[in-house]
Amino acid sequence: MTALVICFLLIGDWAFSQVKEGMVIYDITYPDTDFDKDVMKMLPSESSTFFKDDKMRIDMKVGTSMNNSIIVDNSKKEVHVLMDMMGNKMDMAMTEKDVEKDIKNEGAYTISKVDETKKIAGYLCNKALINTKDGQEFSVWYTKDILVKNANWNNQFRGLEGFLMEFRMNQNGLTMEMTAREIRTEKVSDDIFKIPSGYKSVSKNDLEKMMPSK
Repeated sequence: MTALVICFLLIGDWAFSQVKEGMVIYDITYPDTDFDKDVMKMLPSESSTFFKDDKMRIDMKVGTSMNNSIIVDNSKKEVHVLMDMMGNKMDMAMTEKDVEKDIKNEGAYTISKVDETKKIAGYLCNKALINTKDGQEFSVWYTKDILVKNANWNNQFRGLEGFLMEFRMNQNGLTMEMTAREIRTEKVSDDIFKIPSGYKSVSKNDLEKMMPSK
């Protein structure tokens, strides 16, 4: 077999491994927590991210009575946070300006790319070190084989050009670690990125008033 033929075979295998649409299933863990079993049962243990071209949808179930979804349009730079709490359905829309404000309030991450790779769910991933404003450091892994445009514009990992496969996020003081368990290379309907009927538009302030006070 000539070197030229081998080269073409390698290129073909590389192209085949890249994915433009499908679903990623993440396992969720909670490092550095000491919750008892009853509390842990109420916390989400997995989430699903659908992706296609420049759109994403993240689904997560919280306990037995709340379903959360986030629909992201990476081209228009729009986010819709959908919450269904025992039939009370709310849609909080966010613009690029709103996202920028939230990221600024949370504090920027310092991202350092590292020359290290590993496979997660069968996909080659690159490593980066993240340093937070309060002095914490953790690793994040991302792949360039899942082709989603501007995948990180709406989060603090915006300096990474790739799809997040293992990372940490903080919500209301709770640290969640997300690790991709499975990638399903399947067709995704455009309808999944539409706002379902029955959702009431609410502002962030309205939503915060409904949440339990700390």
